Formats: sequence, structure tokens, C-alpha cells
Amino acid sequence: MKTQKSPAESPQPPSADDLAFEAELRARHPKRKTIRRFNLPSVVLDARAVYLAEMANRDTLRAAEMADVLMTDIERKSGQLTLEAERRESVRLAIVGVVDPDGTRRHVDQSKPFLEIDDWSSKAWSCLYMFHHDLNGIPAEEVKKAVASARTVGAVARVETPAADER
Repeated sequence: MKTQKSPAESPQPPSADDLAFEAELRARHPKRKTIRRFNLPSVVLDARAVYLAEMANRDTLRAAEMADVLMTDIERKSGQLTLEAERRESVRLAIVGVVDPDGTRRHVDQSKPFLEIDDWSSKAWSCLYMFHHDLNGIPAEEVKKAVASARTVGAVARVETPAADER
């Protein structure tokens, strides 16, 4: 017996407007290796979808600089809150496009912080963190496979012999 998939499970092909917007994103961000669209669940009312770009190593430093400018005194005094502020800015920096609830597509200017998302719901932020990790993280299984397949090259066992004068 076949079960019918819900609309969330069966993605629809992109519309012509989506494809045109995505072409604009690629043109605006030629140095970004990957840009991926993430559709937000229907319970998130802040946006329909976000476009996130894969982060480069230099973006981590830029996110830390943005966090330093935007974080509160309380965040500065706590190591954990400082890390969370840097993580928040990393997510903010990765967003290159937004599809609003009404379907309007917008580019996000990377030269200034996308402060609008500070007013988004915690549900939206939970999704953003997961999307960011999905795009920029490495699955634990892949790391385990890489470690398991590692091999040591050029290791030499040395046996120390007692010096002649110690005999």
C-alpha cells in the first residue's frame, strides 16, 4: 500500500521566479562555493525560506568581529554567551537571501548585519542553526569514517640504549 507524501515531504520543482532569483544570488556571490535554499516549516511565520551560503574560513573571523560590535555587556562577561553571539553572527552572515511569508524574494546585503532576524521567533532561530550546521558542519558518521581510515605514515620506533658511561 502506497502512502501519499505530505507537501513538506515532496518538494515541488522550483518556479521560474525561484530560478531567476537563485541565478541573481549566484551572480552576487560568485566566491561562495555553495548556496542552498532551506524551506522553513509552516509553523515558522517569519519567512517561507532562507538562502544560506557555505562559510569560508575568513567568515569565522568576520562573524567574531560582528559579534564583538553587536554583543551586550552581559555577553562579553560570559564565555558561553560570547560563543553563542559569535554563532548567531555566523548564521546571520551566511544568510544571502530570504523569501518572505508573502512570497517576496529579497537579497541580503552582506556589507551590513541583517538585524531584522533578531526579531524572528525562537522557532525560526532553531531552524536557522540547524540549517547552518547542515551546510557548514560535517556529520559525525563521516568524521568517524575518516578517523577509522586514517593511517600513520613514516612513524619510526626508537629504542633508547643506555649510554656507555651508565653501564
